[in-house]
Amino acid sequence: MRSIYKDKEVRTIIVKLSLINLNNKEFKIGPLTSVPLKSFENEVKIQTDIFNKTIDHLDPICPSIVYSNHYNSSISSDKNKLLKKILYIIRDKVKHQVLLHKLISDIMSKLSQNKKENIHSFGLIGMEMMDDYTTLYKVNNSYKDVYELIARLRLIELAVKTGYTHSDYHQGNILVSPNMSGYYGSKIGHVILIDFGYTKKIPDEILDAIRKMYEENNFYGILDVFYNEDALSNTFPNSSDTYSFSEYPDLYSWIMPSENLMKSMNDEMLLLKNAYIEYEKKVEKVSLGNKALFSYGKVEEKKEEVEEKKYVDVIPPVEEHVKQVQVKPIQVKPNEANPVQVKQYVFEGKRKEISPAIGGKSKQTKRKNKQSKHKQTKRKNKQTKRK
Repeated sequence: MRSIYKDKEVRTIIVKLSLINLNNKEFKIGPLTSVPLKSFENEVKIQTDIFNKTIDHLDPICPSIVYSNHYNSSISSDKNKLLKKILYIIRDKVKHQVLLHKLISDIMSKLSQNKKENIHSFGLIGMEMMDDYTTLYKVNNSYKDVYELIARLRLIELAVKTGYTHSDYHQGNILVSPNMSGYYGSKIGHVILIDFGYTKKIPDEILDAIRKMYEENNFYGILDVFYNEDALSNTFPNSSDTYSFSEYPDLYSWIMPSENLMKSMNDEMLLLKNAYIEYEKKVEKVSLGNKALFSYGKVEEKKEEVEEKKYVDVIPPVEEHVKQVQVKPIQVKPNEANPVQVKQYVFEGKRKEISPAIGGKSKQTKRKNKQSKHKQTKRKNKQTKRK
């Protein structure tokens, strides 16, 4: 589920297909350019990290990765068979999309031609996705301005909450749901980010400045950093050369409003920010009685609290002649060598053990009872002899 307001299961998977060069030599198939294997693996790690850092309020900034792997033609394995099967399925699903169908066919052909050299490979990333999302690029209605405001806020949240800059925020990498509500007050719509192939960590000094501007609600200032800061510039694939986003206004300029709209945009984003804070409070209120459901890090902590409480509250019966002595319970967990629950108490400063499995009697009490029975038996024997 992606929302406490929508009782809707995730039944759709988005698959990202990447060309991978295994010898660091770039190659192209159709419009796709290959990337090194390390870049593919870093993208998987980064997206997983972002998801984990933003799941607290049931609204992660990106989809969860459910599968990722790369093809290696130099070995025969079940992994390769699965990857090929997935690729065949995708090709069959996109028959009506001529260019995409041809691209996948070309990739499969290239793999078979270069089997011995093992220089061409591909990677797949499978992500969960709800059905009614589309790219911001394809949206063409009166609500697009609202979706762009939400998208700007999500890019800012990405930086503030995780320390990453997306670095490739063209509108094809921003997915919009026009039907989801409950996140931004009366505004209907929801946004998630995909494609973290260029994502990188923001330098600490710049990140501190961004977080300070976020506290001061200076959203325009943050967006200006994203768009114009040289340290956040994008890097060409397989190259150390960088380029500023302002060099490609057709792709990235949507993030920066014109100067005459600067104040109104900032005011509208403040309303969205405050509405989202209210959403987070609602989630926290719902989760108040069971924090473990909403925070991965607190699950074990919650279990530990329950276990400790069990040892304190469940106290076995104490012998009548011992009840007059001050009893102080000590929290002790079952011994690995003795799985029976053992409670330890302090009797007049000395520690004794009482086990529920043996009737709740201490060792000293059992010894006294044994001695008492022995004396009684001897006494009876003497009386019998006298008779």
